[in-house]
Amino acid sequence: MDLRLTLVIVLTVQTGIEAASVLTFVHDLIQNNVAGVPVIHERTQWEFDPDLGKQRRVQFEALNGKLGEDLIARLGMGVGFKGPWGTVVGRNGVR
Repeated sequence: MDLRLTLVIVLTVQTGIEAASVLTFVHDLIQNNVAGVPVIHERTQWEFDPDLGKQRRVQFEALNGKLGEDLIARLGMGVGFKGPWGTVVGRNGVR
């Protein structure tokens, strides 16, 4: 009788552990992929000045053109790049 009782207790505990691990897996899957990490849900306070945003937009458009067309062109030409340029490539692409 004691062997049966021990066997029932062991199986019950083992099933509970497996069920808990499955529930933990499902909880973590939903938390990290659907709802987001809890740090994302923290409340924050921001100083918002709509006039400052309008001023910065005017500055951006004066420097980079409407919708940043000049910025894209400058980045494509490498204007303003201060880093190393890498290896030299021959005229036909093969060195």
